[in-house]
Amino acid sequence: MQKSVSRMAHVVRSVCAPYAGAGLLLALAALTTAVTLVQPVQAAEPTPERLQLLRERCNVIKTRLDVIIKNEAADRIRRGRAYDQNLLPYISAFNSRVAGNNVDAPELIRIAAELQELVGRSQFGSQFSIYSDDLNGAVHSDCKANPELLHDWLDKARIDRATLAETIRRSDALISEYIAELEKLEQRYTPVINLPEPTGEGQ
Repeated sequence: MQKSVSRMAHVVRSVCAPYAGAGLLLALAALTTAVTLVQPVQAAEPTPERLQLLRERCNVIKTRLDVIIKNEAADRIRRGRAYDQNLLPYISAFNSRVAGNNVDAPELIRIAAELQELVGRSQFGSQFSIYSDDLNGAVHSDCKANPELLHDWLDKARIDRATLAETIRRSDALISEYIAELEKLEQRYTPVINLPEPTGEGQ
């Protein structure tokens, strides 16, 4: 068990390390830069002066948003593939072998179930789609004729990106919890559990 658990922790780390939030969260920071003229979500209706600035800098904001959309789409594909094709199947296989060897590890089961709920049942994908729709709505708005619409799309994007970022942060925290539980398990048990050979990304 000790060697197997150590190997499992290594694989989980290698699979998740490239997707630990940096890509999307950096792009989210870029969104803030792109829309510095827009009031915070909690603010009242935009002032005429602010709307005029949005109208004047409409093309600049749209260009920046286009870059963000392209970068985040690539990151979403990479992260989604890591979740769906590598991380979740491997965790599931390991948990099955733990149960098959009558090892008591309820925290591993709990964490895996919560992670599955977050990223394995389309919650992450759905949230990203909503956020992406916001950005596309902003890009395709006629912000010279109707800057209020651009303002509204960007405000909605702020709210939805916060939801998406929280899902990413929570999934990363769960991965860290899972690894911590593996390390505890390593200290408690010695019987050997044969692991499936990892495939796909993250090797």
